[in-house]
Amino acid sequence: MKYLYYYNTPIGKLGLAEEQGLITDLCFINMKAPLSAKVQETDTLKEAYNQVCEFLDGSRKRFDIPVNPAGDKVYQRVWIDILRIPYAETLTYKDLGIRHNIHPRAVGTIVGKNPIPIIIPCHR
Repeated sequence: MKYLYYYNTPIGKLGLAEEQGLITDLCFINMKAPLSAKVQETDTLKEAYNQVCEFLDGSRKRFDIPVNPAGDKVYQRVWIDILRIPYAETLTYKDLGIRHNIHPRAVGTIVGKNPIPIIIPCHR
């Protein structure tokens, strides 16, 4: 069962979703939320919310909440690679493309389809 809960944050209302203790989605109020999710707060969602708030206030630089973004193997590899980029460091789409043997534009598409923004950063 997938669970979804909405939280007020300094950047607006965010929805967090989890399934079997793994964060699967983070959606802003104007984004499509998981349709099959039951609206219910869980301990995993509370912890994810706390970590997002700590990140937004500057006291957290790295998330340690388990994630499971939905996507094919290439998408998964790129998202996991992005998670490994240290805070305040950068890596270009070209560099990521070389690492994964895909075109930089494909990397941009993958980054744009990230279902867990903030936790899996879109820009570093």
